[in-house]
Amino acid sequence: MVSVSFTITDDLKAKMEKFSWINWSDVAREDAIKREKLHEGFEEFNRIVSKSTKVSPKK
Repeated sequence: MVSVSFTITDDLKAKMEKFSWINWSDVAREDAIKREKLHEGFEEFNRIVSKSTKVSPKK
C-alpha cells in the first residue's frame, strides 16, 4: 500500500479534531474506493451507450 498526503484548511482541521475517535485515513480510503467504483461504473455505462449509438439505422 502507498501513502497519500493532501492539504486541508485550518478550519476543516479544527472541525475534524472535534471527532478525534474517527480514523480520517479510513474515511478517506473508503471514499476513494467508492469513488473509483462509481467512476468504473460510469466508464462501463459510457462504453455501452457509445456502442448503442454507433449502430446504423435500418433502412
